[in-house]
Amino acid sequence: MKKNVKVLIVCGSGIATSTMVAVKVREMLEEHGIKATTKQVSAGDYKRDAEDCDLIVSTAKLNNPPKPMVIGVSYIMGRGIEATNEEILKIISELPE
Repeated sequence: MKKNVKVLIVCGSGIATSTMVAVKVREMLEEHGIKATTKQVSAGDYKRDAEDCDLIVSTAKLNNPPKPMVIGVSYIMGRGIEATNEEILKIISELPE
């Protein structure tokens, strides 16, 4: 598994919602022994940072993301979080080292 995962967190404005999602993603990855760096951006600006990340977690609709993407709305709604976590962990497990 990759040693340091770069996760791009995307929401409409890149501020409030992405901050909450970033905290939850980092906590979950830490619980699984995965070191991660997160960066929060708005949906309008995400493409400039997407090439430098391993994974995108977004609460906004993104068309044709250049990297694997997981919808992170479950972190806001409080339902379906385990399935979202599993999807993120699966993608990370498939990343080259």
